[in-house]
Amino acid sequence: MTTHHPTDPSITTLSRTEIAQVLAAAHYATANPALTPLVIALTLACQDKNQRPEAALMTLITSAKHPEESVNEHQQ
Repeated sequence: MTTHHPTDPSITTLSRTEIAQVLAAAHYATANPALTPLVIALTLACQDKNQRPEAALMTLITSAKHPEESVNEHQQ
């Protein structure tokens, strides 16, 4: 279960299960050419922000927009 650090709410911790899921997804993504853009985005996020892959993935997930929001932006 994802939790926040008791004294610093900006720190998010992952359970062992969540870490295993992130690592499994990363291994799958590197073996699947259809996910190459995700791998590139994750690699760049790791390098740009000097983050570990699981932290960079969480950042990408939380910053991702819903498709309908992107459509609305293009229509404006």
